[in-house]
Amino acid sequence: MMMMMLLRMIMMMMLLLLLMMIMMLLMIMMMLLLLMMMLLLLLMMALIVMMMMMLVLLMMMMLLLMMMMLLLLVLIMMMMMIYVSVTVVKHERIKFLAVALRDSIEVYAWAPKPYNKFMSFKVMSDSFLCHSIFVLCLPLSYCDV
Repeated sequence: MMMMMLLRMIMMMMLLLLLMMIMMLLMIMMMLLLLMMMLLLLLMMALIVMMMMMLVLLMMMMLLLMMMMLLLLVLIMMMMMIYVSVTVVKHERIKFLAVALRDSIEVYAWAPKPYNKFMSFKVMSDSFLCHSIFVLCLPLSYCDV
């Protein structure tokens, strides 16, 4: 009888030991699962940081593109402000070259030999003009020939 009790106690201890081992394995598995979850969280945080960096980079590129477009617009506006229009007018045997600048019109007459070049004929400044010039279409009546 004593032997039976001893055997039962040994079996109970073995069962307890087995239960403790199973609990230890479960705890180790839970710790591994927790560690995996922490690694996934770190990976997600790294991905979020990378996405934020890409977003900042994209915003900087968009800002640079907008600045370039603004600079191009300013250059186009400046080119429109210094627009030059040129017209060659022939009256009888004399050639006139009319140049329209932003704030004046200059008329040059062709001087034949020995000069062979255009010489200043008339200059009409901004006091003569009522508004800015965009295109020059000068009739001969303005030339005082």
